[in-house]
Amino acid sequence: MNLKTSLAKAWISSRIHSCRRALCVSSALGMALATSACVIAPAVVGPESINPASVMPPTGYGSLLQTEVSMSLVSKDLEILVTPLEESVIRVTAPDTENRLRGIASAHRAALPQDGRLFLVSFYTNQADVAFVPEEIQIIAQELRVLPTGIAPVTPGWGQRRVLQRQTELAVYSFPSNINLESELVLVYGFDRTHSWSNVLTRIQSERARAREPVERTNIEDESMDTEKQVERLIRPTHSERSSYIACAPQCRATRLPSGDFRMPCEVLPRSPHSPDRVSSYHHDTPQPLDLRVHR
Repeated sequence: MNLKTSLAKAWISSRIHSCRRALCVSSALGMALATSACVIAPAVVGPESINPASVMPPTGYGSLLQTEVSMSLVSKDLEILVTPLEESVIRVTAPDTENRLRGIASAHRAALPQDGRLFLVSFYTNQADVAFVPEEIQIIAQELRVLPTGIAPVTPGWGQRRVLQRQTELAVYSFPSNINLESELVLVYGFDRTHSWSNVLTRIQSERARAREPVERTNIEDESMDTEKQVERLIRPTHSERSSYIACAPQCRATRLPSGDFRMPCEVLPRSPHSPDRVSSYHHDTPQPLDLRVHR
């Protein structure tokens, strides 16, 4: 009877421990799932999150042509070129192109919405006479079709809506300011479209980095020169600084040599803050430089 009772108690105890272990595991899994559900995924940083103002090179350092920073589209007999007139794009062009594009933007900005993004649009043809529709120029940004908010003609024949053979008609377009030039853009004219901006943007970003290199190298060299001057000043002090060290010990008389060095009969050390009246000195038979070591 005692053996049966002992076996029963042992079996019941093992079952209780098994149940407790299973309960603990399920509770731990539940807590882990609840915790993971509360974790916020990190934000994905893409090219569209880049601030162009922080990576723009200074003016005059770019080398790209206007065609290299423009979206191009061929629609039947028309060749269309769309160039952003923002500083983040203009500054990577060659100096003459940069000045010309900036001048066009400044001359026509007053006639367009002040908060819009400006684009220079050109129509060209090799045919005798080709009509075009200015309002058909549109941009798809972030999967949304964006229409122009204003058009300011540059060439006098723009209002005729026709392009003569081997002639170019120009106008400055204004689009909403929420168009992000650092993201994918699609140029649309009628039923034709182009995704060429992705390649253009890669070229622009590479040129920004290349155009900033001379300026950053100059800044590093200037900082290095400043550091060298500071070290040189510590090693070889100016006449006024030498005089200040000599004046701190009137008992030491210095004789200036024709070479500009000082013949010191004794070594002059800066006064110690713990013993301001004590100046250590000993005689030298040969000219000695000042010892500017700080003794603590």
